[in-house]
Amino acid sequence: MNLHPIIDKLQTCEILSLDIFDTAIVRLFHHPHDVFYFIEKYHAIHDFARLRRNASFVARASRTKQGIEEVTLQDIYDNMVASNIFSAERAAEIMESEKQIELLCTACNPEVYFLYEKALALGKKVIFTSDMYLDFSVIQKILHNAGYTRYEQIFLSSHRLKTKGNKSLYACLLQELGVEPKSILHLGDNIHSDVHSGAICGLNTMQYIPSVKQSEISTQIRRWYQILEQIHKTSVFASLMLGSLHLMSLQAKADHNEKNYWYWNGAQLTVPILLNFCFWLEEEANKSAIKNIFFQARDGLIIKKVFDKLTANSHFKTTYMYSSRKFWDSALAGNNEELVIRYLADICFNEEPAAIVDVGRHGTLQHKINSFLKQHAYNPISGFYIECRGNKYPELEKSSFFYEAPQNIKPFLDFLDFLLIADHSLIIGLEPAGQSYRPIYLEADTNQLALQKIATDMHNAIDSCVDLLMPLLRQFKVPYEQDFVEYM
Repeated sequence: MNLHPIIDKLQTCEILSLDIFDTAIVRLFHHPHDVFYFIEKYHAIHDFARLRRNASFVARASRTKQGIEEVTLQDIYDNMVASNIFSAERAAEIMESEKQIELLCTACNPEVYFLYEKALALGKKVIFTSDMYLDFSVIQKILHNAGYTRYEQIFLSSHRLKTKGNKSLYACLLQELGVEPKSILHLGDNIHSDVHSGAICGLNTMQYIPSVKQSEISTQIRRWYQILEQIHKTSVFASLMLGSLHLMSLQAKADHNEKNYWYWNGAQLTVPILLNFCFWLEEEANKSAIKNIFFQARDGLIIKKVFDKLTANSHFKTTYMYSSRKFWDSALAGNNEELVIRYLADICFNEEPAAIVDVGRHGTLQHKINSFLKQHAYNPISGFYIECRGNKYPELEKSSFFYEAPQNIKPFLDFLDFLLIADHSLIIGLEPAGQSYRPIYLEADTNQLALQKIATDMHNAIDSCVDLLMPLLRQFKVPYEQDFVEYM
């Protein structure tokens, strides 16, 4: 969005009034109602999203008959109790979840925050004016968490029981502030309640239209967006991906830092599989009482980063383990055996219960590791994989997110070796480094160096996207969606 006309108009006004949701604040969901689908999945309540929307409609109709323009979140849940959908205790529990989810799924819109800071720098007053059913205290926390800490007042429909759409909230703020309407510039995304209704009340109004998601978008990525938009109501991860990518694109534009093709591929194609796999991995590791998890180089590097963020402060001990088929072929041939044994002891590799993690396929790496362990009278290690195919090594104890995956998604799974590539070369050995060890890398050629640069770009995107989603997903762990991955 071109912000210059807004800044020019702001120069002639005394007060900047900002709408909150979809203007000053953005959600990490594709659509506001997707919050209800998230609650439905988290609490395992069949048809909750429809019940929640219907309760809002009935509560609003009841309030309208009483001459009250707005509903509160309490009104909505009271309606569900009165309709015998939930007990009072259960309704209170779910309502509290909704408040917490709203707090965790909201973030600052960098474009609008720029205008907010510009207004303050120009000596203008800032107010927030919003039609919203959430409690006043929740809205205060959302604004504070997003960095909006300097403002005069919040005019909130659920607090005042008046709305922008009916123009009464504008009349309320004008009376309370005691200013002329033309001294206020109101910015919001809704053409009716923000622009038309505000203008009728005499305010200067402008519509906020967010910037496009990306300047570079390939045909394949456009198709990816279209698919996710079709399933966001049934897939929590589809909705969160669309919402977080929208925010990432706004941040990139606000920073004048347009990201390249590989950055967006890293976020769009890799984050969904990583999040779902890591949810599955946590569940499977807990079932098997696994506490020590060894993520295998090189594909395990970014998997470990995501898993560590998801399971922060948990009982898991995770290690990025120097490893490759070439590495173990060399060790099995007798090269640096004692050094490898000392390395395994140093990382507590044979402390049970333990498992390795890798992308997978046939379990060849696990087979080589176990062959080495057997040579030295150690117990075999189990493995967790994104995908396993066939039963080439029947003696292996292993589990996989996909086993004999559908034929139509195998090309995508084959692509994972590239999407998850680490930003370093293949590890072919070890050497002592003081009290520790450092890997010996295969010398990188020009192509390998280019791949490492691509990996860095993709990892940066994955980190950014996962960091946005982690506060929500760490506290509200929804079931993983194997079906969603098949859409990829």
